[in-house]
Amino acid sequence: MCSGSRMNILKDAAKKKELSHCQIYLKSKMDYPSGMDYEQPTAVPMITDGYNLPAKKVIHIVGPIVQYELTPSLEKDLSDCYRSTLDMCKENGLNSVAFCCISTGDFNFCTEFRTLKLVVCFNRANRKVTDGGGLIAEVAMYEKDTLGYDLAKANDAGDTLYLLQGRDENGKRTLRNSNRTIRLGEEKETLFNSSENEKQLKTMIDKDMKIEDILNTFAIRQRAGKNGFDFDTGFADEYAGYHTHD
Repeated sequence: MCSGSRMNILKDAAKKKELSHCQIYLKSKMDYPSGMDYEQPTAVPMITDGYNLPAKKVIHIVGPIVQYELTPSLEKDLSDCYRSTLDMCKENGLNSVAFCCISTGDFNFCTEFRTLKLVVCFNRANRKVTDGGGLIAEVAMYEKDTLGYDLAKANDAGDTLYLLQGRDENGKRTLRNSNRTIRLGEEKETLFNSSENEKQLKTMIDKDMKIEDILNTFAIRQRAGKNGFDFDTGFADEYAGYHTHD
């Protein structure tokens, strides 16, 4: 269940044997006579050994991509990804499984579902205030340090709990016991991309904003001056609004 970046991390940890296993499988599916390369269908899982990973097996699945708008068909595809993975676990005698958030990030599947309780966000420490990732990093720190959220408190408030996970992007890209990240080629740890993220976070704190207000305010793209700041904010031309939990 991996994007390109997750796949690179896994293949390094597995000493590339897992990737080779995937390549052999895909090559076996290629239609060489017609010259068309095989593409794994959406929501159809494949399984490999874990090799040097701390797992017996790794399940790979292609999730849906939201190109224009979220549709019932795409929602079903995403649901099928999780169901198919669980079915494969049962078929292979696997009693536990750890999921990533399938089709989020670059594949544009919205994380603002009414049933979504918790999101772990890997901190790249390079996302601007005009990137969704930059805003969510700020929200994660606001929930942690200002609102004092844990999962129970976030649920009581009807909010999703965002957790910011720092990492070391040098070497094997290991996770750190910190919200801060050591960016590639650097030695110092960094929380945000720039002082603009700090300014936006300070606004949330000074105005004692609710999570709903933060996302409804800062998600929409606005030019410097008109938004009350000396820098641009927002990343979306349209936003349907934050979904608090029922």
